[in-house]
Amino acid sequence: MSLPKLTDQQHHAAVESAGRNTVLTSGAGCGKTAVLANRFAELLRLRRDDENPLAALVALTFTDKAALQMRQRLARLLEDLAAGADADDRVRVRRWIDQLPEARITTIHSFCTGLLRSHAIAAGVDPAFTVLADELVAGQMCDDAIRRAVLAAVESGDEDVAKLLARYSFENVTECVGKLVDWRTSYRCDDYADVDATIARWRQLVDDERAAAWDRLAGDAAVAAELVALADLPCADPTDKLAVAREERLALARAILTDPHARTEEALTKLSGRLGGIGSNKNWADAGGAKAVRHRLKAFCDRFEPYLAYCRELADADRLAAESLATLTRLADRAERFYTDAKRARGALDFVDLLACTDRLLAADPTLRTRLAEQIDQLLIDECQDTDAFQMGLLARLIGGDTDTPPAEGRLFVVGDVKQSIYRFRGAQIEVFRDLCHRLGPDSHQSLSTSFRTHAAGIAWINSLFSPLMGDAYEPIRAHRTDQPPGPSVEILLAAGDEPLASASDAVAAQAAVTAARIRDLVDSRQPVVWDADARDYRPADYRDIAILFARMTHSLDFERHLAAQDIPYYVVAGSGFFHQQEIYDVLNALRVIDNPFNDIALVGALRSSLVGLDDNALMHLAQTCRPPYLPALPSEALAGRLPPAMAEALAEIVALIRRLHGRKDAVGIDGLIDSVLDATGYEATLLTQLQGARKVGNVRLLIAHARSAAAEGMSLANFITQMDRLTLADARYEQAAVAGEGDNVVRLMTIHKAKGLEFPVVVVPDLNVGKTSPRGRLLNRPDWGLTFNPPIDGLEADEVNKLDNQPLSFHLARQREKQDDADETIRKYYVALTRHRDHLILVGADLRGSDGQLKESGSFLAQMDAIFGLTDAIDAGGEQIDYTCDGQTYPAIVRRTQAKPSRRRRRQATGDKLLAKSNDGGDFGQHVLTSAGDDAALPLVGPLPPTVGRIELPVTALCDFVHCPMLYRWRYELRVPTSALPKTEPASDSEPSTIDAATAGTFFHRCMELMDFAAPQSAGQLADRSAAEMELSAEQTAILTGELADMLDTFKGHDLYQTIAASQQTFRELDFVLSAGPATLRGQIDLLLADTDGAWRIVDYKSDRIGESPSQKELATHSAHHELQMRIYAAAATRQLGAPPAEAVLYYLRHGQTHAIQFDAAAIASVETELGQLAERLIVARRSGEFAAERTEGCEYCAYRAVCGH
Repeated sequence: MSLPKLTDQQHHAAVESAGRNTVLTSGAGCGKTAVLANRFAELLRLRRDDENPLAALVALTFTDKAALQMRQRLARLLEDLAAGADADDRVRVRRWIDQLPEARITTIHSFCTGLLRSHAIAAGVDPAFTVLADELVAGQMCDDAIRRAVLAAVESGDEDVAKLLARYSFENVTECVGKLVDWRTSYRCDDYADVDATIARWRQLVDDERAAAWDRLAGDAAVAAELVALADLPCADPTDKLAVAREERLALARAILTDPHARTEEALTKLSGRLGGIGSNKNWADAGGAKAVRHRLKAFCDRFEPYLAYCRELADADRLAAESLATLTRLADRAERFYTDAKRARGALDFVDLLACTDRLLAADPTLRTRLAEQIDQLLIDECQDTDAFQMGLLARLIGGDTDTPPAEGRLFVVGDVKQSIYRFRGAQIEVFRDLCHRLGPDSHQSLSTSFRTHAAGIAWINSLFSPLMGDAYEPIRAHRTDQPPGPSVEILLAAGDEPLASASDAVAAQAAVTAARIRDLVDSRQPVVWDADARDYRPADYRDIAILFARMTHSLDFERHLAAQDIPYYVVAGSGFFHQQEIYDVLNALRVIDNPFNDIALVGALRSSLVGLDDNALMHLAQTCRPPYLPALPSEALAGRLPPAMAEALAEIVALIRRLHGRKDAVGIDGLIDSVLDATGYEATLLTQLQGARKVGNVRLLIAHARSAAAEGMSLANFITQMDRLTLADARYEQAAVAGEGDNVVRLMTIHKAKGLEFPVVVVPDLNVGKTSPRGRLLNRPDWGLTFNPPIDGLEADEVNKLDNQPLSFHLARQREKQDDADETIRKYYVALTRHRDHLILVGADLRGSDGQLKESGSFLAQMDAIFGLTDAIDAGGEQIDYTCDGQTYPAIVRRTQAKPSRRRRRQATGDKLLAKSNDGGDFGQHVLTSAGDDAALPLVGPLPPTVGRIELPVTALCDFVHCPMLYRWRYELRVPTSALPKTEPASDSEPSTIDAATAGTFFHRCMELMDFAAPQSAGQLADRSAAEMELSAEQTAILTGELADMLDTFKGHDLYQTIAASQQTFRELDFVLSAGPATLRGQIDLLLADTDGAWRIVDYKSDRIGESPSQKELATHSAHHELQMRIYAAAATRQLGAPPAEAVLYYLRHGQTHAIQFDAAAIASVETELGQLAERLIVARRSGEFAAERTEGCEYCAYRAVCGH
């Protein structure tokens, strides 16, 4: 039994060091998953004599997808081992394969979930706890807890909180407390309770950073070299003002670099002062001109500006920040307790709790910790570079260790790559992985540096670019592939316009146009750029081979528009920005105006959207003819006279819908409100006619899912809207709907984060001009500084907030560190992006220059590439190619300044577009559409949507009520008016007092009949007690209903039907079914389906109706006619279940002890689906129009809604 062939590096990590602690650094595409699987298999092989070696191994990762991939890889590996093993080993490996579903290869959260369920009592959690996976519900609970904590502090007279609220707004305070609750595992509240201790800790950090910063500056070889180079620049006149300024500034710089006493705020301020336009070009001709020298001197002096902060000490602003943190952390601690109480009441934990509760469990129970550690021979951790300190501490406890000492030998195997750590926004701390590497020591460190993904030319570009950007931390990779592309495999395209680009928005538009044009040309030209492993040659690219990766999706819509203009099929892969999609805005606007009809902004937004389709002229007429608030004034005859008839009708319908739903908003779930809006407007069908329509419909359905989850948790419509607004403003990372398969021939657009772990033949990375971003918010949380805070100052402009003079020194220095960490992560992010490509890489930036001819945004990734490869110099010199070298081999790359040209292909004009072009208005367009029905065209959606566009799902009884009386359906199912709230139209009977409504009694009797055991009949009391307990009936109600049930059962036991049921060959009780017919999906439940002694199937339906005192057979037949449709539907459902129609349906009236049989024939059953489809369309029309007719029948006398019906 041997493992498959691996590279030397892989074999050493997976096999040779399987019994030792190992830290494996794996470059992109270097086969780390193969090593993980092979090491797991080797550990099994070493434990081949154990009964269940899988139980002693734990492999953890951070995504379900990664865990699944590892399981699949291990399963394939074990299958290969079994195929090549001898008989004994084959049996053993087969046993491992059978046990693989039980293997602990999972995410850290899933592992903790299982551990908590196994030790729920010790952990203090509900054994049946649920996980709050819906961020919306969890966010609402947390927000409620935060507000409650702040308000409770105010009500209790907490002076510190009162001072805090006097300085900051309530919203700012709750926002900061919310962040602290999210960060609750990364800090201790007690560490900030003592303001003096916080100040002392900060003062020590300032001293340490100051010393390190000056040493770093003094030892910076690049600074020293530039100082010498500037001093050597020739000037023809030593008295030239620029020459004098140069000498003064360089003298200051030399002093600052060498003399600690010269490092004063005054000296640094003078060094960074403005130069103005001094200097004569004639005097500086040999140095490139005065302007070039000024720019170079300024850039040198600017290097000293960040060190100005180290000349200062903590001040009053820092004490205010410390005081604020003491209060904020105390509020967060209280809010966390309230949040915990709310979750405990629901029996729920959030994702942070899963880790925190597990950590507390292990910390509090040394015996459990020891036992668990003994059960884990080796812990394997994937993507370890994305852990934080809390997670690493928890993982160390799992194997009996801690974060200060290395674990026992052979207990730990971790895989990570510092170069691919890009999840700081989720709390990942790259220094945690580095500390682990340091603790385990250099002997435990191994590397995978052979990439199986990209050819040598692509690898050379990666190494040439990122080695200087990442410095000594960069570990070069090499290519395993030996094929070479037929031409340059790297392109750098700088987009330009007819005129020099003037703004960032111009730059984005130009890049989008160039990107789309290049993709179009790449596919059309059939240029061989994709390696075909089967054919062993390069082939042309298809759209499915191409992925566009964005560092941010902010401008992805610009790229979508240009892709569509080039007729390129594309798909946004689960892109973020869910809450910023127009379809989400539209539906939320509808919900806002349903919740508050006086919300004119939401009303106008809904009217202008595709929900209604009013144009700008219609909105102008609305504003001219009506005074705000608009909805109460609608519909308006004056306004209707100004609008085309179709728009006037659409406006009247949406106004009626809003009013109707406003009245029902507290009785119908939020998802039900959205469904009603979609049904009435046909919005989903409209979306499907638009660009990326399938994705838009998918997004709407995702919103419905969120709404359904919120409604299930009891969230009100107003709170749901508030949560949606919060997530929208916070730019929450909700993914959009996934509507395309992996094999579809489309270009994929996604974020770099989404692409991590994937690879594509052709990768396009645009939007490279983005400069460095600054950390946002007034609260920072760092591993080195801990929590720091920037108290707001009244009257400051936005651009003044981040200046040193307006910030506590503690916050400023922490923010400087944060900016540098963000910049480092940006480089790592682009490393991830560029290493996704297999065969061809296209980098797209904009030729956006400043007045000095250099690229704007000097900190952008494009500018950093330019500094390494001289891109702009090559372009300015008229070249279109640069060379780059790695390991002695030189490769060409295309560098081109380009402007997108109109597509060479003439796009086919759809028939609908042609008809629209020759139409004068909507009515004219509709007429053209009708007359062109024979044309080969995909017609756009026009006019009112037909009823079949909508679909409904409802109980069978609801549809039957609609047939019997549409008004009854409206009261019962649309308005949901409870009968218990209605005035009584007749005195209650002696046997059934007013405390028991007919619906409750009917449910009770049906449940008792369901529980009835015909082989060993229970007493009425036994049946009643169980049913009453389930329904939570009072003792009085139970006693009354038990007496009536006893009479019913006595009568029933003497009936022939009872004997038929008792003697039946087979029975199905309370048989649930779903039946689709036309636009309707019907849900129902058959009381009893039985096969009698002759094998004939019969439906039995119990009825608790009152039909007078002692109804005749004629009266019984007349009354039963109302149930005939229901029985035919049951028969159709039973036919699908049985494969043959039932013989009959028997209605048994419990109160009267009488039956009525309904016979079926094949034609009646066959016609029911058509009839149901027609009835459903009638119901859809009624729901859209709000018009429900009242049927006058003899049943009105007994209708519970008679008092309010008016008929």
